[in-house]
Amino acid sequence: MKIEFLDSGSPDCPLIRLYAFDSTEAVRLREILRALSDGACESFDLHNDPSVEAVDGCQLTLQLRQTDSGIIRRGRSTFNCVFTAGTWRSIAALVEPFCESATPGYYQWLTEEGDALLLLSPDGGW
Repeated sequence: MKIEFLDSGSPDCPLIRLYAFDSTEAVRLREILRALSDGACESFDLHNDPSVEAVDGCQLTLQLRQTDSGIIRRGRSTFNCVFTAGTWRSIAALVEPFCESATPGYYQWLTEEGDALLLLSPDGGW
């Protein structure tokens, strides 16, 4: 899976896209999201996961907190994604269809809250 920040180039920008993944990598992402929703972890640096390639140094830290803040921009391509357990559970459910089949041509917005949108797309398109 690749993670990339797109600052411009589309009316949907700025956005962070998670792309170039198969169903196995989608399952891994769902496991991470479930760990956040269950409180098994409070913070996860997605860009440091062995299954993730950070394009142009994009960094995304997923955090469990008491309030939903969405995507918070910390630097040029450094972001935190901050949600409650319930919201992480809902986002994990949005990833579910890609765990069965990561079919090109399909995509899902995981959040539109905060400083950037978060896109999940097997082929990178939307």
